[in-house]
Amino acid sequence: MLLTLVVSGGGGIASCGVPASEKQDFSESEAASVDTEPVVKKVVPNAVAAEDAALIQFPVISAPTPLPVTGYHDASHVGPSDVNSGAKPVVVVLHGNFDRPEWQCEMWKDVASWYGWVLCPRGVRTEFATLREDRWTYKGGAVAVNREIHAALEALEQKYPNMVSREGMVLVGFSLGAILLPQVIKLNEKLFPTVFVIEGGMKQLEWNLPTMKENGVNAIGIAMSLPGNRENAFRIKRKIIKMGYIYEYVDMQGGGHNYRSDFSTLGREALKKMISRNGAAQ
Repeated sequence: MLLTLVVSGGGGIASCGVPASEKQDFSESEAASVDTEPVVKKVVPNAVAAEDAALIQFPVISAPTPLPVTGYHDASHVGPSDVNSGAKPVVVVLHGNFDRPEWQCEMWKDVASWYGWVLCPRGVRTEFATLREDRWTYKGGAVAVNREIHAALEALEQKYPNMVSREGMVLVGFSLGAILLPQVIKLNEKLFPTVFVIEGGMKQLEWNLPTMKENGVNAIGIAMSLPGNRENAFRIKRKIIKMGYIYEYVDMQGGGHNYRSDFSTLGREALKKMISRNGAAQ
């Protein structure tokens, strides 16, 4: 089964990005802090016999829903739209700074629920927002975020036995999540064959392209809106393709530090192309 991880940015359903005026309280040195964490090797929990797969009854979870995670704040999650067959992969989405996991899950249910579960780890409250504003960030660099991702995956597997697969997982990062994504990949051995990077993280992605390839990433999707982010994405396109990655780009020009209104359609098309080509390449 497949698992997708999504990392998101700040904003809302209408504005999932980090407002340009907001100061990001996350340093690149934090993002690079991965030296003390052991690499997680791929495992396939909740294996179920093929003849029993058709008997699995999936719950209908069509809107972002809290998922209790031991030791962490509740994650948000959405169930697969196809509830008639066996265990499904997971798309993990990492949000941005000054963001909410619900906003990311709301967007990615339209982009990825055809493929499997959408799981959005919450992180910690940002000190730059009131409780009423309800805004979140990630602290502790990739090591801390990676631990929360795996805790959330275990919670999903425990809540939905035999319905979750760690094969073919997808990792998504928006803004701060995009910055963290390459370092999270370095902490996991061949867990995320497909990644999607949105509105940030181009420098970190470029630096880590060789290592990500070694760690099993075969397909890279990029979606950018702000002029500087678009310029950086165009600049490294040739390098990504030359290294043999499956590559899809979604241009969101004019959308601000956010998803453009047509991303639910364009992002879904790009993800389907990557999943299809990635499966054929393995």
